[in-house]
Amino acid sequence: MPDDELPALEQRIDDLRAVMQAAGSQRAALLGFSEGGNMAVLFAASHPDRTLALATFGCFAKRIWSPDYPWAPTPEQREREYEHIEREWGGLMDLSRLPAIRVPTLVMHRSGDLDCNIEEGRYLARHIPGARFIEYPGDDHVPWVGDQDAVLDDLLRFFTGARPVREIDRVLATVLFISGQAQPGEVLVSSTVKDLVSGSGLHFEDCGTPTLKGVPGEWRVYSAR
Repeated sequence: MPDDELPALEQRIDDLRAVMQAAGSQRAALLGFSEGGNMAVLFAASHPDRTLALATFGCFAKRIWSPDYPWAPTPEQREREYEHIEREWGGLMDLSRLPAIRVPTLVMHRSGDLDCNIEEGRYLARHIPGARFIEYPGDDHVPWVGDQDAVLDDLLRFFTGARPVREIDRVLATVLFISGQAQPGEVLVSSTVKDLVSGSGLHFEDCGTPTLKGVPGEWRVYSAR
């Protein structure tokens, strides 16, 4: 697509509204990455009735230098092929609309982001009322590399209020509960252990599926002989 035919932010917002309409979604929690964050921010500012929450990662408010935005490159510093993107994305983000955002907002950014200066994320967080800012170590711009688990955990907590449960936590809790139910000299194991040592010559007696408080799911327990 020629540069002069790239869709503006307003057109992308119309596309988002159309998708929500087709899906029967009245309100949505938005996650915007990099320049996608611009669209998400503008949508939240202009359509608060359709926005449940807003989260951004590696986002910027604009990409052109100004006295109150000194970390952004000057137009002369940008590559020639990015001139149209600078003009459109830099100009279309109306910074005066940031204080109009009235939905729960989480701004995430890596401290050494090689594409989008950390100050850009801090700027967003300072100008969006009540926004929470989380800074992650690393210099990757995209969220799906580096410490992905930390990013996903924080998103889950923000959007749902739930504490992420790691598989290792669940396995450890299961082991602790099984150990607590064993009789002196008895070794209790889960079906996972039984399957792993298949062919070893050990014998297992089925002890049923006791309730393991705080551990989701059903766990069959065996006594190893």
